[in-house]
Amino acid sequence: MKFFKCIFLTAMLLNFHLGSVSGITNTDFSNAKILLLEDSNQVVLKSGQVLVEEIQKRTQLNLEIISTRFCFTENTPTIIVGTEERISRFDDSFKSQLRLLNATQKDGFKILSIKDKNILLIAGNDARGCLYGVGKFLRSVTLNTNQLQVSHEYNISSSPENLIRGQGVHIHRGGINKPWGLIEFDQYVRDLALFGTNVMELATDITPEQINICKSYGLDVWIFSPNGSGDYTSTAGVATQLSKREAYISSLPPVDVIFVPGGDPGNLEPNVFFDFLSQYAELLKRIRPKTKLWVSPQSFDATNEWMDTFLSRANGIKSWLGGVVYAPWIKYTMSEVRAQLDPSIPICHLPDMCHITNAQYPVLNLDLAYAMTLGRIAINPLPKMQKHIHNLFKGYTRGSFTYSEANYDDLNKFIWCDQEWNSNITVEETIADYAKFFLRIDNPADFVQGVLGLEKNLEGPLVSNASIAFTLDLWKKIETEVSSSTYQNPRFHMLLLRSYYDLYQQERLQFETNLELQARAKLAQAGTLGSASAINEAKILLNSKNTNATVNAYKTKCQSLFALLTDSTLSNNYQWLMEIQVSGYMKNIDFPVNNKDWLLNQFTLITAMATEAEKLTAIQNILNRNQTGTQEYYEDMGSPESLTRVAGIDDWSTDPGTLRAPRVYFGSGSAKIPIAQRRQLTTLYNFPLTMQYNDLDKNAGYKLRVIYEGLFNSNVKLEVDGALMHNYFIPNKGVQYEFIIPVELTSDGIVNITWQALEGQTATQVAELWLIKR
Repeated sequence: MKFFKCIFLTAMLLNFHLGSVSGITNTDFSNAKILLLEDSNQVVLKSGQVLVEEIQKRTQLNLEIISTRFCFTENTPTIIVGTEERISRFDDSFKSQLRLLNATQKDGFKILSIKDKNILLIAGNDARGCLYGVGKFLRSVTLNTNQLQVSHEYNISSSPENLIRGQGVHIHRGGINKPWGLIEFDQYVRDLALFGTNVMELATDITPEQINICKSYGLDVWIFSPNGSGDYTSTAGVATQLSKREAYISSLPPVDVIFVPGGDPGNLEPNVFFDFLSQYAELLKRIRPKTKLWVSPQSFDATNEWMDTFLSRANGIKSWLGGVVYAPWIKYTMSEVRAQLDPSIPICHLPDMCHITNAQYPVLNLDLAYAMTLGRIAINPLPKMQKHIHNLFKGYTRGSFTYSEANYDDLNKFIWCDQEWNSNITVEETIADYAKFFLRIDNPADFVQGVLGLEKNLEGPLVSNASIAFTLDLWKKIETEVSSSTYQNPRFHMLLLRSYYDLYQQERLQFETNLELQARAKLAQAGTLGSASAINEAKILLNSKNTNATVNAYKTKCQSLFALLTDSTLSNNYQWLMEIQVSGYMKNIDFPVNNKDWLLNQFTLITAMATEAEKLTAIQNILNRNQTGTQEYYEDMGSPESLTRVAGIDDWSTDPGTLRAPRVYFGSGSAKIPIAQRRQLTTLYNFPLTMQYNDLDKNAGYKLRVIYEGLFNSNVKLEVDGALMHNYFIPNKGVQYEFIIPVELTSDGIVNITWQALEGQTATQVAELWLIKR
């Protein structure tokens, strides 16, 4: 913590985006020379190369790099790139002017205009600072065809707030789509570096070429290397594991960090884990002496004892441990981990910012229809959410590297880049830079609001969200105004696709909700029409297609944009949009968002019944399934209404990972179930889930019905006001359990219903609840 405060107080951050602008001019640098003050440092040389190449891509100008002194004239604007020490030795007047700016720290830079000589200095504190200075310069100039306009008189001194500013870029050879080639990988690494990234974290299918590309930009390389299955306790087993690692690490160029998670995957007991890593560290000392090991206390089934042992063992290591990663599936909060760790052990945050649900930091109370269509993996710009999460935890860490499985979270990466450099940067500034640098949108005000609108689209009930139509109208406007090159840019395609997708889903939800209401109305006439006729007419309604041409055009638009994003002919036979796991949002674009699948299945079962009386009774059971009387309750657990009865819901702003409060989970291994069961109110690990009712009939007895669903199979117990309804067991999914509540528990009109998973289990998940009189 002391180290962080020191960096924060001395970094001189506030000018990273805007600098101290002494005046506004508009200088033509289209014929500028680039003086590169370096003979051998590869990162400084790379900075000059990047400057020339990125300008050439956007302007077709080929600026000349020179390396010898020449006579500066106002007719030859010059950009000088080098370390501050080298520039200061080059010219005493430059040295004195640079010293007037605040001193920089590691990776920092200064950019200074020298008006009378038509010179611009990009002075890195060190070699890597030159690259970040070039990135800042490129993001602030105007780049048009055959034109480079410099509109600032620069007077900037900027240093990063955090030492670790990392991004996870996981290119899986076994992924869903053909992975990127080295050209695409190199460009993506460069893009991130130009926004301040200094660590690239690679996983799974790591190649020497990828590592070398990262190193060519001066970036640190971390590799994700979990413990696989096998024997980690016997002498022979450990020898086998170490031999595998020696062969693997020796096949790669040297890296800075090997990150070994405690779980997800790999799941060793802490003592076994650390005993093995101690021997791994000895191996690294021999073959890669500069490589550090970082660890994380991740586990799906951690107990408090597991966590305490893990952190205690970490505290006992003074030689080889680089630090602890705060990653998904850690039972303790960040503050609890920090409190238990020795202050000398740094923490690095590993935020999952690629998933919108069922994740470390899910979108709060995502609408069920979105969960069934967008799913867990989708194009997900969430700038305000990401900034909030970063700033909430920044005081505990030395920085972060983001968890990402592809690039549908592309914009979120750049939000984290900027926040790690300077947490005072607004998301609007980052989005504007993103628009100008990647999409060449010179006036990005509408684009900024369009991106923020996509985030608002996920807030609250989908059916009534007014942001969705407004946001699409804005994107339609942007779509007609951008250049053809911008329109063809996949980064633009991604965001545009989401804007059409969201309104298509809203329209479809309204349409399908109405179809179900009409179908239920037909079923209610079964006594008159007969069960067969009522079911047949209900089927016709449920299978009806929306004939609205405008709405269907939204779907066609989404499909065409997605086809462009996954077109393998765009570049070197590699598509731009990566999908490491199946992202089902296009596959599920028409997934029923009403009870159609369940109802059609029920109709099949009813039709097979022997008598008309049985059929009519079954139809009534469908219609009355969720009906309750006065002072009775039905809960679709996870719906906004159910959340009003949950005890102890903490403010999301302080607990975005919901480690100390319930969250909404989505998903099921079952098929053809009521859509209510596709959403579960959930608490992680053994944190209790309590529903409160304070308006019961004091003179009535009650019974409790519960249906469990969800992705986890945990041992759970159920209590009502402390009275045991059932002890720990793994409930069957989709089965209705019923319990009689003792009258004395409801005689005061108040009950608390509490579930809790056994310690060491993953989660408690409840789908539906009925509290009814008996």
